Amino acid sequence: MFQDFGFGDIGLVREDFLEPDFVVEIGREPRKIQVLTGIDGVLFEECDQGKVLKEIDGKLVPFIGKADLIRNKIASGRAKDQIDVQELEKIL
Repeated sequence: MFQDFGFGDIGLVREDFLEPDFVVEIGREPRKIQVLTGIDGVLFEECDQGKVLKEIDGKLVPFIGKADLIRNKIASGRAKDQIDVQELEKIL
């Protein structure tokens, strides 16, 4: 996957992504990619059940569902995420 973005040789192995709360950041804003193995307020198993699949360029891509995204943003405690919660509740 990282090869597709020009980062094929950054030394990551499969086992890295099995670690809880592991974070990989590559690139710089506005083209930064973050991969997280855990987020606040929700578990993977819960998010997997509530995921939303969207087709992008012929591939089904999973996204976190509305309820889990809102729970995550509430749990983060960040002011910006609290504003996001208010906006998400208006539009979704």
